[in-house]
Amino acid sequence: MRICAPRHGDALALQIGDLGNLAIFTRHFFSSEMHKGAFGPLFYKGISEKSKEVFRQRLRARYAHLDRHLADHDYLDAHSFAVTNWAPRVDFDLSPYPKVLAHHARIGSRPAVQAAVKAEGPIPTSGS
Repeated sequence: MRICAPRHGDALALQIGDLGNLAIFTRHFFSSEMHKGAFGPLFYKGISEKSKEVFRQRLRARYAHLDRHLADHDYLDAHSFAVTNWAPRVDFDLSPYPKVLAHHARIGSRPAVQAAVKAEGPIPTSGS
């Protein structure tokens, strides 16, 4: 199975089993499934509570998947840290996903990440 746009002639950028380009998969997952497909709509002020629950359910399914993944893997894509930071802004509870929280804490403890977070300032919550 071939995935992604052509890179050189007829060759495609990624084929199943090509771990060298695995970042394409994980970046796509966070940008489409987490960002646009679940968190993004929760930022709209006019969305109904019933609609918000649809997107929260998507987040629960996706974070359950990530929590299971982290049982056997140490890291996710770097984008996961930023996306997970959005949870408090939309009142999404991450406590059912201890491996996701541990991963987030590990990444957040890195000096370069701490410097970036400090430079960007605090993340406001939905009540701010």
